[in-house]
Amino acid sequence: MPTKQMEDYESVYSASGMLDAEMMKNLLASFEIDSILLGESIGSTYGLTVTPAGGVEVMVRKEDVARAQDIITKYQDGELEED
Repeated sequence: MPTKQMEDYESVYSASGMLDAEMMKNLLASFEIDSILLGESIGSTYGLTVTPAGGVEVMVRKEDVARAQDIITKYQDGELEED
């Protein structure tokens, strides 16, 4: 199995904390987009979750960036909600 190289990934979302990041990761996974989370270790160490130090980047493969950004925009605009 090939290893994940960071240069193959690009950030598509800056989460305010791990919960927000995990939610976005799960959203993208529901559209079959693989993502990884890249966070500030100080946030985990000191329990900071809604500050810049608690920030987490949601990273996807470069070939998935446009599709992921489209999904995130639709989610933020409420277009993915069911009645």
